[in-house]
Amino acid sequence: MSTTDANRMFQRQTQRADQAADWLRHLDLRAGERCADVGSGPGYFSLILAERVGPTGVVYAIDRSPEALAYLAEEMQVRGVANIQTVHGDAAAVDLPSGPADAAVVAMMLHHTSDPAGVLRNVARLLRPGGRAVVAEFHPEGTGEHGAPLSMRLPPEAVRAWCEAAGLEVRAEERTSPEHYLLSLRLRPPSGHTSPAGAHR
Repeated sequence: MSTTDANRMFQRQTQRADQAADWLRHLDLRAGERCADVGSGPGYFSLILAERVGPTGVVYAIDRSPEALAYLAEEMQVRGVANIQTVHGDAAAVDLPSGPADAAVVAMMLHHTSDPAGVLRNVARLLRPGGRAVVAEFHPEGTGEHGAPLSMRLPPEAVRAWCEAAGLEVRAEERTSPEHYLLSLRLRPPSGHTSPAGAHR
C-alpha cells in the first residue's frame, strides 16, 4: 500500500462516519478503557475511538499494512493525539502490547481476510471476560453500489456462527443501512466464572 492508497482508504473511511455512531453506541466506551481497532487501516475510526476513551485510555490500531499505520502516525502527530498505539501484524494472530482490551471493533475488514473465523477467535482472545465488541460488515443483500462487491460480502448468519464459536455472545444484530449490518457482542466469561453484579453493562 502506498501513501496515496492509504489516503484514499482514509477518505473512504470518512464516508462511513455515519456508521461510526452505531458502532460507538454498542461499544459503550468509557474514559480510561482500552479498545482494539482490528484492521484499522489508516485509522479514521481509531482517532474517533481515541477521543472517546480520552487521554487516560488507549486505542490499539491493528493492521497488517505498515504504510497504513504510518499514515495514522502522521495524522496523530498533526492532530496532537497521543493515546493510540499502532500494532503491526496479522489480525488472526497478533498480541496486544499490554493486557487484555475492554472492547474491540472489527469494521469492514472480515471480507478482506482469508480466515475470518480465525480473526474472530483472536479478537476473543484479546478481550477481557465480559469485554464488548462490534463486528460491522457489508450486507450481501445490499445494492452493491457502494462498498465491497456483492460476491465478497459475508452473510450475517455466517459471521454470527463464527462469533459464537469463538466465545463471543451475540447481544444484538442490526441492519444499519441498506449496505451495512453489525453484530454487537460480548465475550462470555470462562465456564464457572460469575461476574459481580453490575460489573459490566
